[in-house]
Amino acid sequence: MHPGKSQSDSSGNVGLLGDMAELMLSASMDWTIKLWNPKNEVKSEPLMTFESSQEYVYDVQWSPAHPTVFASIDGDGYVDIWDINKDTESPVARKKAFETSNTGAYKDFDDTKALSCLKWSKDGRKIAIGNSDGYVSIWDCDKDIYMPKQSDFDFIENLLKSDDYNQSKHID
Repeated sequence: MHPGKSQSDSSGNVGLLGDMAELMLSASMDWTIKLWNPKNEVKSEPLMTFESSQEYVYDVQWSPAHPTVFASIDGDGYVDIWDINKDTESPVARKKAFETSNTGAYKDFDDTKALSCLKWSKDGRKIAIGNSDGYVSIWDCDKDIYMPKQSDFDFIENLLKSDDYNQSKHID
């Protein structure tokens, strides 16, 4: 499981992403990604479930810069970028780790190898992906991926409030 990003400045004040520490993502061999609130002791079910792959999801990571964005990689060699404030049914970007162009084949990786890990840069502008042979490729992200809007913070706040409300409703 991967906890949400909690940011603080050098004085220890929690930044706008402080509430994200309450949320976790899990990658699974059942082809899904699940969003959890582990502080909700009453509800043992995920808040949301995401599926775009027909293969194992090997890694998932929250963006360190954007509260509603995360990336995942799968055994078919795809990198998915999700923005749960825009779409919960499909990733906002889905790209194979290799491309073939008219000018010849370009491959970041051997397409027979599963992607096994990913990591965001601290500013969320780049993402590193690696395969099972240890090869790593670094990709640039679009501005929409690393520049959140106020509505993105509002979405997470409302999600947490909704989950807190649902939790308190079930307590006897």
